[in-house]
Amino acid sequence: MATLLSLISFIIITTFAGFNIIMLFDRENLFNWPEKLGLSYLFGIGAISMEMFIMGFFKFEFVTTCILMPWIALFLFNIIRYHRLRIINTLFKKSSTPRFDIFEKLLLFLLSFEVLYTFFRALARPIESYDSVSIWALKAKILYLARTIPVDFFHMISTTFHGIHADYPLLVPFSEVWFYTFFGNFNDYLVKIIFPLNFLAFLLVFYSVLRRLTENRKISLLFTFILASVKQFNDYATIGSADLQMAVYCFLAFIFLFMWHRYEKTSYLATSIISCIFAFWTKNEGSVVLLITLILLTSSLFTKKKPIFAVSTLFILFVTWLFFKASLHLGSDIINISAFKTLSFSDIYKRLIAIAYEYQKHIFGFKKWNLIWIVFLYFVIVRFKGLFRDYRYIMIPIGGILLTYTAVYMITPQDIHWHLSSTASRLLIHILPLATYFIALNINNIYEK
Repeated sequence: MATLLSLISFIIITTFAGFNIIMLFDRENLFNWPEKLGLSYLFGIGAISMEMFIMGFFKFEFVTTCILMPWIALFLFNIIRYHRLRIINTLFKKSSTPRFDIFEKLLLFLLSFEVLYTFFRALARPIESYDSVSIWALKAKILYLARTIPVDFFHMISTTFHGIHADYPLLVPFSEVWFYTFFGNFNDYLVKIIFPLNFLAFLLVFYSVLRRLTENRKISLLFTFILASVKQFNDYATIGSADLQMAVYCFLAFIFLFMWHRYEKTSYLATSIISCIFAFWTKNEGSVVLLITLILLTSSLFTKKKPIFAVSTLFILFVTWLFFKASLHLGSDIINISAFKTLSFSDIYKRLIAIAYEYQKHIFGFKKWNLIWIVFLYFVIVRFKGLFRDYRYIMIPIGGILLTYTAVYMITPQDIHWHLSSTASRLLIHILPLATYFIALNINNIYEK
């Protein structure tokens, strides 16, 4: 019982932190309650992990009360700012909700079952996959035992441990450190609840934004269930890796940028920028998300919107992180441009063939992906003329991410066949929610006709 109460408290406090971030910019109360709950957890876990990194950087000890103090102060600031307790009332934004019909009830049942089964699979085993342990969990345990970031932390993990990738961002390790710190001990089973909670929170947001744009509850429920039931996607909510979180923040960054462009609401732009920052803080691949966001925002500088503050924030963050890694001599073993210089035309051809073959395996990989990629390609072909007019905030990110990942495969010093077989299935997760959303919008257009 004590463990259950602690777990509930952990979820509430993490969500509380994110909720206060949202209240800083959502003065118009744009988000409904499922959306707000989902975003609150996702922003909370990201913000606390970043806070702990800053604390560790300045050698503050990881203590729960110290971690919570800024969020309590922010809560008091929000109350003063709003003059009343509207801050609580806005969590439950009133809206008329028609009764669910039989089909919608069936979808809700199937979706609930999928989520509960994901939680069961996540908690049935401790963190055990190689990448989850070596890249993320091992760092978390070192940081938790030290109660701060040790002076030689980055040097130690880059020289002592094999395959730990010292240059990777630290959202996932610090999320686990936050869990350990809150509970006061290691629990390799229960700590994994972080990941299905990300899964559940994201589904709430995915459904809400799809419902807002389509105004169709059936379509929104159907495609939320379709996304949740993709094996490769929900598998990564159970193993303790960072790819699902990367996909979540990637999707939020671009979808809310799209919504800002359509509705011109500052809250949507703020949500996009915060999500972009957390994507950047989750994996190295988040740099691609940040750069594409910068390109899209920079193009808006020539319009009446002029998001100068957003562009400046992302640019400063990107440059600061590069300088930080350079100061610690943290290089990448995945990207090596010098390897590309030695490639012959024959080597390039062989790599392109291997990449194309791997991609087609996933396009037709029904076991892992259902029919998602085939249907996606169908609508890309059918809607080709209007792709970058009507869907540029979806298609430019998908295309840019795919091209960047393909370029990395072309210059990697790793064996290309091993590299593709070990990473391609994970990297495609990053664009899966965007692809599913694109399909949903097109199906909704057909439905409306």
